[in-house]
Amino acid sequence: MRILDIGCGNRTYLRVAAEANPQVNGLGFEVNEKVAQETKQNLEEWGMNDKMRVIVRDIQNPSADPGGEFDLIGLYNVIYYFEVEERLLLFPRLRSMLSDCGLFGSHNECAVGREGFILGKLESSDKFHGGL
Repeated sequence: MRILDIGCGNRTYLRVAAEANPQVNGLGFEVNEKVAQETKQNLEEWGMNDKMRVIVRDIQNPSADPGGEFDLIGLYNVIYYFEVEERLLLFPRLRSMLSDCGLFGSHNECAVGREGFILGKLESSDKFHGGL
């Protein structure tokens, strides 16, 4: 299983995925170089830098091609950093990076204090099919 965590920060989503499934290999995109370095150090301390890696990359940059397809693409607590117009371009791009059975996951805290988690498929029509 191959995962891509966009805006991975120094959180532990990559770690949780690796602990849940020893077959997982992952890539984290992070735009902040300092944060990416902290994450790389964390992965090394956790003994996971052989299966997880983090690179400084902005998913909105057309040259930010991670190569290959992913079984899961996560956008956890970062969607609000994208303007609405940017999101309209982002989702079709993410769909092109998913394997045929790949899933898209998003977790975001809402302004009213509720949390929302979405897991579903981005269909070829660029419409999201999933649930809360």
